[in-house]
Order: sequence, then C-alpha cells, then structure tokens
Amino acid sequence: MIHEKTHARQFHSVDVVISEIICILCWMNPFAWLLKKEIGFNHEYLADEQVVLAGYNKKAYQYHLIGLEHTNMAIANLYNNFSVLPLKKRITMLNKKRTGRVGKVKYLTLLPLAAGLLLLNNIDAMARIVSHQVEEIAPIQETAVMPAQETDPTEMATPILQDDDKVYQVVDEMPEFPGEQGELLKYLARSVKYPVESIEKKEEGRVSLTFIINKDGSVSDVEVVKSVTPALDAEAVRVVKSMPNWTPGKIKGKIVRVAYTVPIAFKL
Repeated sequence: MIHEKTHARQFHSVDVVISEIICILCWMNPFAWLLKKEIGFNHEYLADEQVVLAGYNKKAYQYHLIGLEHTNMAIANLYNNFSVLPLKKRITMLNKKRTGRVGKVKYLTLLPLAAGLLLLNNIDAMARIVSHQVEEIAPIQETAVMPAQETDPTEMATPILQDDDKVYQVVDEMPEFPGEQGELLKYLARSVKYPVESIEKKEEGRVSLTFIINKDGSVSDVEVVKSVTPALDAEAVRVVKSMPNWTPGKIKGKIVRVAYTVPIAFKL
C-alpha cells in the first residue's frame, strides 16, 4: 500500500502520460521508447525507497517481491522470463548505498564541464552553418581578406604583373558590378544558358573564373581557374566576357586594375 500510495502522491501518472505523448509524437526515435522505459524504472525505485524509509525490513520486502513470502501476492508472479530484468534492477537498487555529499559534489562538477562541451560544439556547428550559407548565398568575392590592423593598402596589394600597369588583388575600394553584388547574381542567373550537350550528359558543377577589371571598368583576360567540362567552361567564359563595365577599383583615390574571381554554378 505504501508503494502504491507513493505513486499516487508523487503524481507519477503525469510522467507516464507525458512519456506516452512523447512516444506518440516521436515514435520513430528509439530514444523516446528508452526514455519511457527509464521513467517507469525510476518510478519503481522511488516507491520502493519510500517503503524502506517507512521502517519496513528491506530483506523482507525483497522476499515479498520475489514471492518467498505471501506467494499469492508476489510481484514476481506477474513476470515472465522476458520481463524479470526490471524486478532484478529494483532489488539491486534497494541494496545500493546512497551517494554521500562528497559524491554529489563530484557529480555536480560534471555539469559545468558538460555545458562547456555542449557550448563549444554548438559554436563549431554554427560556424560551419554560417560558412555554408555565405558560400551558397553570395559566393562572389574570393580574394584575400584584409586584416583588421591599420595597414597601408598599397603595401598589402600584391601585383601579379610586373609592369607599369600593375594588376592588384586587394585595394582600398574593390570594383563593383553595376547595382552591386545582388545585381551581379541576377545577371549571372539570367545570362547563363545551359549547354544542350551538358543537359544530355547531366553535367553539373561550379566553374571558377578569374578576370581583370581595367581602369575603364571593362573586363579582360578571362581565365578558368576551376574547370568542370569544356562545354560548361565555355559558357561561363562567354557570360563573364559579356558583362557590362564595372566601377573600377581604387587605391588612395587612384584608379587601378584589379583581379577578380567569380564562381558560376551549373545545376540541373
């Protein structure tokens, strides 16, 4: 009676209903069923504990459970060979010593550690998600990123042609497509024509091209730096060569030639 009253007094039926709802909503998840099972075990442990705390002999209570006393009322009679494990666990739990205060403190020290590991894992996951989204939404500029420290851009700029008309990769004011980056994406989307032979062969991929934006904003020296197939490469080159003039780049207000890289994705 004490055992059953404990179930009622501690509202274990509420936990049972909640666990059933979780199993209904997450029936495909095996952990939902394991959670329900562990909740049931915990209810039994709590009720058994109250029986012992009420002053009843622990050994006599265990005999009662397995049927050595009051055979007709034994809990073990309700079990078959496949479900005797829960009863064994209950008896094992009854004979366990309670965790001391020092042991509880040790367990509590694990909480900050687990929280820290979870936080670090989430930060890493968010960094990968943001990186993936930036690559998919705006994969336009692939040149080097300038550091935050104050540095003379002319010292940073790396010429790739050794003549009087240098071509830079990083400048004070990077070149801009008419209407900025959003218009560049729209231009690529409406200008690319999927080659018929590539459709038939089901060819897909991302072609990366580098080109030079001259002082007058025109595009020249288009080259493929990451090839997919000849047909897709040729279409990507055609689209880039057909671009309208850009706003040229500048270093300290002086217009210079700048190298630029654009990836064009082909996906059926």
